Amino acid sequence: MEIAGKPNKSKTKSTSQLVGNVSKEFKSNGITPRHTLLAIRANEELDAFIKATIPGGGVFPYFHRFLSTDKPKNSEKSRKQKKNVRSGSAQNPLVA
Repeated sequence: MEIAGKPNKSKTKSTSQLVGNVSKEFKSNGITPRHTLLAIRANEELDAFIKATIPGGGVFPYFHRFLSTDKPKNSEKSRKQKKNVRSGSAQNPLVA
């Protein structure tokens, strides 16, 4: 979808279509400023064209992967280390 070269009427039509799609995704009966913000920020060309703050739109969600709660799967090496610690074969320099 090339938005940069279209006249304003076509940009408005494509924007409203994207906003309607976002509204359907959220199973909402109406279009809110939040839906408008999410539709504009999800489309690269519209995001570059419309650099405005939308009142009531909130913020575009972004979570750094460091903050995710997903824990990496244990590797074979870490399993062996845990097994050694549990069995007492790991030497502790602080214990006499």
